[in-house]
Amino acid sequence: MKKSMDDTEMLPARPAADWTHLRPGQPVTVAENGHPARTGTIDAVTTDASILWVRLPGIAPRRMFLHTDPVDIRSAH
Repeated sequence: MKKSMDDTEMLPARPAADWTHLRPGQPVTVAENGHPARTGTIDAVTTDASILWVRLPGIAPRRMFLHTDPVDIRSAH
């Protein structure tokens, strides 16, 4: 028997990233939406750690990420 839309389970909301341990100058890996992870350096962090700026190699060397973005940013060490 086919499930109707009402019978399907809702996926839990993706938890916000915890970037409170990241600091400017720290090397990190950045993985976005199935793309290969890249290595960069934290350039700036807001006081509440909800926004990061990361320097990455390439055309757009400084990128801003929100804690709700579908991205995985981790310490490279």
